[in-house]
Amino acid sequence: MKAYMQREKLYKIQMLLTNPFEPDPRVYKEAKSLVKAGFSVEVLAWDRTGLWPPAEVLDGIEITRFRCKGKYGGGLSSLRHFLGFYWHLAMNIRRHPPGALHCHDLDTAAVGWLLKKLFSIPIFIYDAHEPDYYAHFPKIFKYLIDRLEAFVARRASGVFITNGLQEKKFQRLHARKTLMIRNVPDPTTGGLEKPVHTNGLVIGRVGYIKPGIGLESLLEAAASLRKKFPAIKVVLVGKVFEAYQPIFETLLQKYAELVEYRGFFPYPEVLQNYRDFSISYLGYELTPEFRYISPTKLFESMAFGVPVIVSPVGDVREILQKYPCGLILQTVSTAEIATAIEDILAAPALQKQFSLTGRQAFEQDFNWTRMEKNLVEFYRSSSFSRLECDYSSGTAIGEK
Repeated sequence: MKAYMQREKLYKIQMLLTNPFEPDPRVYKEAKSLVKAGFSVEVLAWDRTGLWPPAEVLDGIEITRFRCKGKYGGGLSSLRHFLGFYWHLAMNIRRHPPGALHCHDLDTAAVGWLLKKLFSIPIFIYDAHEPDYYAHFPKIFKYLIDRLEAFVARRASGVFITNGLQEKKFQRLHARKTLMIRNVPDPTTGGLEKPVHTNGLVIGRVGYIKPGIGLESLLEAAASLRKKFPAIKVVLVGKVFEAYQPIFETLLQKYAELVEYRGFFPYPEVLQNYRDFSISYLGYELTPEFRYISPTKLFESMAFGVPVIVSPVGDVREILQKYPCGLILQTVSTAEIATAIEDILAAPALQKQFSLTGRQAFEQDFNWTRMEKNLVEFYRSSSFSRLECDYSSGTAIGEK
């Protein structure tokens, strides 16, 4: 019986997450793929609002949500809320220790490493969603966070990354092993079987609505083109950053005849909005917060054959050099955005070529089938083979 129960731990992966799993697209796809491959996966999530079920099962993924008060972006004042969440994690893991802790972002990876040591968890994964998510922090905090990330990366069984910039970064940090898992769509998702192409006049944006995305410039640009393209329209999809809400409401009133705000859609339902887009807008100010990101929405746009207007964040420039599926913005100024929109809308042949190239990129390189293969192979790697032998013999890790 002991050997059997310990063997079960091999196939139990717990994913740690500081959002309520609505679901988070990256976490959902990884967990779903691992369940399909035969692993047991439980997501331990933080419900700061108390609006989500404490426990449920989604596509075979067990979800446990801890209802701890807290808010996003609270700075040091949120520390005690984080500590409360970490306490719930520790108690749950102590009662039900897994074979692997899969920690999403640094805010769970640091405590995840500690829990690995405390409860002798064999495998510890640091899943770094973004290359430099904390770049906008004050310098002293940024320095400390960088040192903490280096510490975690060197001790992780694997560091999962999203773009080429991270690969170079974690090589410098001497991470034991990195694995490229890009935030790309799953071809098996309904509606992605065939490419979509439209010569319409809808400029769409999917994602968090917040400062730094050039929204004001986008709306001004679209408004300036109404004389040439009377039917032009801007469609916005996503949550609104709380502090940005008053500005956003003012913009909706000012451009009421031009803009349609559809609100928030859970994943994967949100993807169907791309069917209505003629152009996908992915503008970002090149600040420390955005400069190194790898926009998930770029790959979603490719999957639906929607031409993009995108800022050169992360490795976007290299991707579009290989697969020219849109235009790159140097700034998110009104004039530059207007020029890019007009260049695409006024040239149906170019628009169609961008559409076909984006779809080709999705089919060849940027699809979840490729990422899933890498992910499952990692979890079935030699580390897990040795672990299985240890468990089946009834010897727990750490008893040798």
